[in-house]
Amino acid sequence: MKLRRLTQRNLALVLFIFLGIMGPTANLWSKAIFFGGSSSSFRHLILPRLPSSSDQTVLRYKRNPGEVISYKQIFYAERQIELNRPEYFKFKIEWTVKVATVAIKEGRHLLAIQYNREKVQLINQKELEKVISPEKILEAYIEQTDFDPQSARVVETDEFGRNLNASYYYNEMFSGLHPLATRVFALPGRPLSEGMTFEVEAEEPIVFTYKGLTPWLIGELHSFEGEVAGGKIKANFFKQSGLLESLEYSGEYLVNKKLVKEQYLFSFINKKQYTLEELFRDESINKAVLLASLNVDLPPVSANVIHSFLESFDKNRRRLGAAYCALRGIPEGLKLDSYLGDSDPVVSFNLAKALALQYSDFAQIKNISRDSRHPMQARAINFLEKSTYFLPENLKADFELIQRYIYENRNYETKTNLSLEDVQQILRFMKPDHAAVGGFYKKFIRNPLTGKIQPYYVLLPLDYDPKEVYPLVVYFGGGDGRGDQALVEAYQQLMKSDELAGHILFVPEAEGMWWEETSEEAFKKMFNEVLSSYSVDTDRMYAAGTSNGAMATFFYGTRMADRFAAIFSNMGYPVVKHSPPETPRDAEMLRNLKNTSVYIVHGDSDNMVYPVGSQRAYRQLRQLRYDVKYDEFPGRDHDIKLSEIKDKIVQLFREKIRSAVPRQLDFVINDEEANWYYWIKVEKVKALPAYVAAEIDEQHNEIRIRTRNIESLTVFCDSRRLDLSQEVKIILNNKEVFLGLVEPSPEALLEVARSKLDPTLHYGASIKIMSD
Repeated sequence: MKLRRLTQRNLALVLFIFLGIMGPTANLWSKAIFFGGSSSSFRHLILPRLPSSSDQTVLRYKRNPGEVISYKQIFYAERQIELNRPEYFKFKIEWTVKVATVAIKEGRHLLAIQYNREKVQLINQKELEKVISPEKILEAYIEQTDFDPQSARVVETDEFGRNLNASYYYNEMFSGLHPLATRVFALPGRPLSEGMTFEVEAEEPIVFTYKGLTPWLIGELHSFEGEVAGGKIKANFFKQSGLLESLEYSGEYLVNKKLVKEQYLFSFINKKQYTLEELFRDESINKAVLLASLNVDLPPVSANVIHSFLESFDKNRRRLGAAYCALRGIPEGLKLDSYLGDSDPVVSFNLAKALALQYSDFAQIKNISRDSRHPMQARAINFLEKSTYFLPENLKADFELIQRYIYENRNYETKTNLSLEDVQQILRFMKPDHAAVGGFYKKFIRNPLTGKIQPYYVLLPLDYDPKEVYPLVVYFGGGDGRGDQALVEAYQQLMKSDELAGHILFVPEAEGMWWEETSEEAFKKMFNEVLSSYSVDTDRMYAAGTSNGAMATFFYGTRMADRFAAIFSNMGYPVVKHSPPETPRDAEMLRNLKNTSVYIVHGDSDNMVYPVGSQRAYRQLRQLRYDVKYDEFPGRDHDIKLSEIKDKIVQLFREKIRSAVPRQLDFVINDEEANWYYWIKVEKVKALPAYVAAEIDEQHNEIRIRTRNIESLTVFCDSRRLDLSQEVKIILNNKEVFLGLVEPSPEALLEVARSKLDPTLHYGASIKIMSD
């Protein structure tokens, strides 16, 4: 036994000397397990774990501001090309990942993380060329590897590595497993003892087991093992610093019944201390550091640094430089004249915004607001009219109180000196108080019906400013409603468009089909969280989806008809109640889309979701004289990609704006909960389905309503359509039921805005009416 231990120690010494000579390359070589081995198994063959039954150590991350840790990230995947065929696409992707500690304050670690892609390889292309067409090979290659060469994210963690701001790395979505792997790893937060277990937050929590200490080179490592999505996962942390030394897994799972095999390695290279100047000179980390500098209290960045970003050929670097000027101020000595004509609309908008805010020079921003060809025109208008930069000083205190009342459900009593006009003005500027930098976020809700943890995804514009408001695109995924795959699709094909660069993307996740009750309850909770957290232009909210997701656009478009300015359906059909297929009730519910623009796309040879549903929906909406378009692709099956219809979606979402007080309403209720459409709320029905048709006659200052199966309802009156200084007449089913003055109140405005989480969808007066 003594001889064996001595031999192992000698082997360790030899390996240590060898790796000391070879440097970081040897460290990577020692873990190069990639096509079948395991770095941990290799390490443990030479250096077995130390026996330990208990260790009272509480493992924490120990970081220092300016510290940069470098990792190698390697991902290998085999994806079955088709069902019932033995061939696989085999991909290998490599990154260098740098993690900079930008600041530490009150136990919160602000990390700037930059993923620098080094190599992308389809390693069996020659084999595949013998069995499938070059077009299919190229399509698969693009689908699996089309992501940014440099991706940046900003993460806030505590000392145990828990992600405090839900920051997400979208490249993780190319895998069903490694979203866990590139998260900042959450540590147990309690004394370690061999065999102890703890959970890492996920849709299905991953249980890790502490395996004890492992000797490795200098010092020791804390080792953990667990299971994830059909595979095994291992993680090692340096005992002294708590830093992640390596993380690896292998596993397999099914996607659309096709087998996927994956292996992954994330391994430590080195740790260095940087000055702020050195951070900005290093292009493998400075993009993430500047992103972190946008909305945090960090030292100002020099004119030379911003100049280098504005001069870059990389559009996103120029956008970051311009966003810094708009959000943190134009650095002293930096002249913007030569950059104002930048061909990128996001750059030109932010520089114009910077001039307006810092020097009160509004010429450039007003030019953009008047230019109908400029993709940022609507944003420039909103900046001038709705951003809280221009909130009157005398309303700021009440603005903050009302903000908490609407979005945090706090108590608020309207002061006697706060007039109706004051409240209306405050609501024009209203938005949540939630600071965040641009990028991807993955958040979780607990399903109200099942109790299951479900994720949803948010993409904020790179130059996100909580003092502005942004249009919202809701994208519903196809298949089983998986959000991560839908996010990849929506980001790659829609959000990279300059036309949608100033939009927030929200991608929910279903529990199966989107029209099922469990999915609906989860979506409503996610939707309300988004409206409570981010600065959304509620008059410019849009829904799009493919296949199952296209059905969702009809389902939520008809049940939430006062929320979306437009919906886009790709290869779906109208599902507007909880039990498809299409029924006469579905056709009736299409009436609810009177004030929503609709665009439908389908292939005439679709054998998975037959086009007849889309054809009938189009005919029904045309018969109702609604705003609807339909494109049918000849000879196409269930295979129309967003890339083919992107321009149609972008154009629809750019053109359509919701009217918060439409002149006419026409809607059907087939569920008592979906009972409030714009300015009419049905309080009680006699039977389902129930019907309401209503019209505001502005010339005669009256409202005419027709109902069926309605017992009582509330009519909301608003000065945007009616003259509330004069008598208002309401005619219900050809009978006058009200004639008189209605008194709008600040309380009524605020109550409706809070109930809808929508500062535009507010009404100052209401009248309750009993039907016949």
